[in-house]
Amino acid sequence: MELLHLEPLDVFSIRSARPFDVNGVTHADFVWPPPAWTVVGALRGALSELLGLPAVEYGRVESDHPEYSRVVGFLGRPDGAASFCIGPPLIYDQATKAIRWPVPADVLATPDKRRQLLRLSAMDRPPQTHCNVKETRTKVLIPPATLDSHPEKSSRLASFDQGLLMQWLEGRDTLEIAESNAGSERTDFHTEPRIGIRIDPTTGTVEKGLFFLRNAVQLEVGRALVVPLLDRGTSLPWGHLRGQVARFGADGHLVRFADLTPFSLPKLGVDTPLHRARVLCVGPIHPNDIDRLTASDKPVRVHAVAAGKLVRIGGWKLTAAKRDGSEVQYGPRTLRTYYPAGTVLYVESEGDLRELHGQNLATDPAERASGFGFCLVGRW
Repeated sequence: MELLHLEPLDVFSIRSARPFDVNGVTHADFVWPPPAWTVVGALRGALSELLGLPAVEYGRVESDHPEYSRVVGFLGRPDGAASFCIGPPLIYDQATKAIRWPVPADVLATPDKRRQLLRLSAMDRPPQTHCNVKETRTKVLIPPATLDSHPEKSSRLASFDQGLLMQWLEGRDTLEIAESNAGSERTDFHTEPRIGIRIDPTTGTVEKGLFFLRNAVQLEVGRALVVPLLDRGTSLPWGHLRGQVARFGADGHLVRFADLTPFSLPKLGVDTPLHRARVLCVGPIHPNDIDRLTASDKPVRVHAVAAGKLVRIGGWKLTAAKRDGSEVQYGPRTLRTYYPAGTVLYVESEGDLRELHGQNLATDPAERASGFGFCLVGRW
């Protein structure tokens, strides 16, 4: 496996593609980390340029460019799944050369603010409990008696370093935070409010009244994004991406591709099959994809799910088409609701659950190729 490094060249703003009104002011949801559609779109555009086809031509359904068919053969149709497969974007500390992993949702800070984290337990559902749990879920996550706060409201780290992640994968009930891990307690990026606009494609001017508030993101100095490259596809010029600049999202922000470095996923040193495990979803995962685990060749029983606030992710499709004599964008993707990065599944199976480690659990081909449901497997 390899890591592709991405360096945003300016602030960028990624919204969920559906502005909403609050007391007469139009807002746009801030999506972090950047949605997989944003990353895979930048990659396909840059690879298309390297293969000899301008990115704008690759995005046209009816392009008559002589290189169009050849490039589509390499990259896949722009309105379909990519021919390569990536994981979700992650924060990378360039000084320590370390990845920042999402914090598992089943972890709480100790109430006395010691440098420890406690893991919630998946316990048999108490009789007559009033929990919002699916009928197929056999267990609930209950905090220790000393922690009466909800996980979403408890004090949490911004991210995990590899040391904390390995403790979690090993199934420890108490995670020790090293003194050298202070960097995890500060944010990896800053945000500030910006004014967004919508352009009328027929006139090229701002549509009347369509101004809205949105958040711009700027990474901390010494931070970059990395994307795991799970499947390189066939004959794609990954080695020539270094130094290339591509659009990052539909608003014209730019990202520069840097190194492509070897990478090994952190994993348990277990030599025997694992039939009971906790699965950490590093990328967003749709609830339907969790339910479909039970319909696999070796059914996986999902006993409990620990997750933060649901996120809504949409975006624009990569393609454009002719309509009434003019070219317009193909249209927005369906806005879907996902469990966020950091979601934890408590699962059991007669098969070996180690096979899920480093896989994308999404069932939709386009989502699977883009990093939705990318997961790591740890002890339960």
